[in-house]
Amino acid sequence: MTTLYLDFGNTRVKWRLGQKKDVVVQEYHEFEAWLQGLAGQSQITSAVVASVLGQARQAVLTEVVQRCLAVPVKRCVVTGEALGVRCAYADVSRLGIDRWLAVVAAWSREKSACVVADLGTAATLDFVDSAGVHAGGFIVSGLELSLRGLLSGTDNIKPSPSGFEMASLKPGINTAEAVYNGALHALVALIESSYQNLLKSSPEAKLILAGGDAPLVGSHLSSTYELAQGLVFDGMRLLEQAELLVDA
Repeated sequence: MTTLYLDFGNTRVKWRLGQKKDVVVQEYHEFEAWLQGLAGQSQITSAVVASVLGQARQAVLTEVVQRCLAVPVKRCVVTGEALGVRCAYADVSRLGIDRWLAVVAAWSREKSACVVADLGTAATLDFVDSAGVHAGGFIVSGLELSLRGLLSGTDNIKPSPSGFEMASLKPGINTAEAVYNGALHALVALIESSYQNLLKSSPEAKLILAGGDAPLVGSHLSSTYELAQGLVFDGMRLLEQAELLVDA
């Protein structure tokens, strides 16, 4: 039996097949053609979906999965408690499923207090205490989104993600440097201060980074951290094994 795990993000879909650790990014405009090709090449027996999309768009994509694969499709949802983790939100439906899956996976892996920083288009930080209680989190713009928001009304600097490759935490000596370094510094400072605050009450706490910008941001951190790519998919598999999924 092979499960196809699908993570529907705001701009692209990520997927993992079975127990493989590779996470592959797929563009939405190519999604149906890609899925049809995959259906003819792999022995997929089920699909699990996690989605941050609106209900209408999510329903369309789920229908495509069912039509192309002709297999049962299950969906991940946030619950008040799962695998030893208790959700901080009074209305659990308001917590993004990607954040919940990452927190559940991190807790299942570490069994200790932790900060889970998922650094993609948006940067999310979530906190779990030593008892497995989710203590809420922060959501800020990721590096590229922060850059585009700042420069959307300017003509002299054109935003480019490649500019972060040379960014540092030093003050910039030209405007472009100041912009790139400032965005990086702001995200690094938030992570560092959040983690240090948690260490005051939980000295054993771990800092876990995931997401596309994790290696870049991590290289500028002074705190010790663990890189754990694919946390969302790990969480999907854990909920599947615990039979905590719902029909799509």
